[in-house]
Amino acid sequence: MARTLSLKRIFFWPLILFLLNEFLSRATTVLDQFPWIDNPMHFLGGFLIVQSLDEIFQYLRWKGYYGKVHPLLYIAIMTAFVGTIAIAWEWHEFLRDTFFGEHTQPSQADTMLDLFLGIVGGLLGAFLLQIKNQRSTHRKTLR
Repeated sequence: MARTLSLKRIFFWPLILFLLNEFLSRATTVLDQFPWIDNPMHFLGGFLIVQSLDEIFQYLRWKGYYGKVHPLLYIAIMTAFVGTIAIAWEWHEFLRDTFFGEHTQPSQADTMLDLFLGIVGGLLGAFLLQIKNQRSTHRKTLR
């Protein structure tokens, strides 16, 4: 059975979250009125990025680019990728503040919390996906 790498499966939910964030920050005053909404958005962002990364990693594994990976290494790699993407996102917010006069980073504490929540969301997502992938592999070996 041929397997393809579906860009829709990879980017759909992160794109929806990004568009929701853009809508809330540019077209409404929701984030100004309820700044706490930013926290679950960063957590969910980390969680959804892991879903996308897992799709890519499963495809690469299916293609034979790598073999079985220890569960803790899988979680560490996924969390490292999410951390890197979270840093890139915070740079994006910094550039928006610097060049466009926006106020997406009100303080260093807010930026650190955003990074922390994104990484924790990614860590949880990686842990849950590892469990799912192990169960899926176990079911296939039972057949």
